[in-house]
Amino acid sequence: MKLFYLIGDSIDQSLSPYIHSWIYKFLDIDADYNNKKISVKNFDKDKIQLFSNLINESIHGLNITNPYKERIISNDIRISEDAKKICAVNCLYKDKNNLIGENTDWIGFVQSIVNNKIDLTKYNIKVIGAGGAAKAIIYGLQKLDVKKIEIYNRTKKKLLINNQEYYTYDIDEFGKKMNDNIFVINCIESNKIQNILNDDLLKSVLYFYDLNYHKNNFHNLLEEKDIKVILGLDMLIYQAIKSVEIWLKFDFANKIDIKEIKNYLKNKSLC
Repeated sequence: MKLFYLIGDSIDQSLSPYIHSWIYKFLDIDADYNNKKISVKNFDKDKIQLFSNLINESIHGLNITNPYKERIISNDIRISEDAKKICAVNCLYKDKNNLIGENTDWIGFVQSIVNNKIDLTKYNIKVIGAGGAAKAIIYGLQKLDVKKIEIYNRTKKKLLINNQEYYTYDIDEFGKKMNDNIFVINCIESNKIQNILNDDLLKSVLYFYDLNYHKNNFHNLLEEKDIKVILGLDMLIYQAIKSVEIWLKFDFANKIDIKEIKNYLKNKSLC
C-alpha cells in the first residue's frame, strides 16, 4: 500500500482525505491518504523525520498546506521551476534519491477558472492575502495573461513571483482603490474578510472567488447582491488530481469528471 499525507496545522476539517480516497478507488490503486497535524513549534523537527520517511519510502508523497508552504523549502529539497518562481511548495515526493518540491496549487486554480469559462483579462483582480496560496494564485494569473492585479495584506510586503515584483497594499486600503469589473480572490479566512467588504465596496464586485470551500452566510449575502461566488473546491480537487499524477507518474486527469467527486462529497454532507 502506498501512503500519502497532508501536513499542516489546522487541517481537521480538510476534505483532501475524502477527495484522495475517491481518486484512488477510481484508479483502483491500493493507497491511503491521511491528515498529519504538525504544530508550528515542532515543525522544523518533524519535517526532518518526514523527509527521511520519503527517502526510505515508508511514505510516498506529501501535500503541504498553510502555514508551511513556504517554510517547507530547504536545501534538502530540489524545487521545481514552477515552485521556484512561486516560492511555495504544496507537493513533495521522491524521485530517484532526491526530494522534489512541486506546486500544484496554481494548476488547480487555472483549471478551475478554465472550468468556469471565465476570461480574467476582462476584470480588475484584487487578491486578498500574500501567503503561499496567494502567490500560487498570482502565478496562475500570470499564466492566464492577467495584467491588472492588486494584492492586499495585513502587512505591507514585496512579493517576487516569476521575476515580477508586486508591492502589497494594506488591507485597510481595500476600499480606497475601487474601480469597475472587480474580481476578488480571497486567500484568507472567510470570517476575516467580512469586516473589509462593506455594502459600498461590494457594488463594483462582480465575482468573489474564495479559496475556502465551505459555503457560509457571507457567501449567501454576496449572492443576494448578484455577485457570483466561486468556492475553492474545484481548485482543491484539481490540485489533488495533479499531485496524484505526479506521485504515481501517469496522467489520468482527462478521465475524471470532477462533478462525480463533488457529488460524492455532497452525498457525505461534506460540502
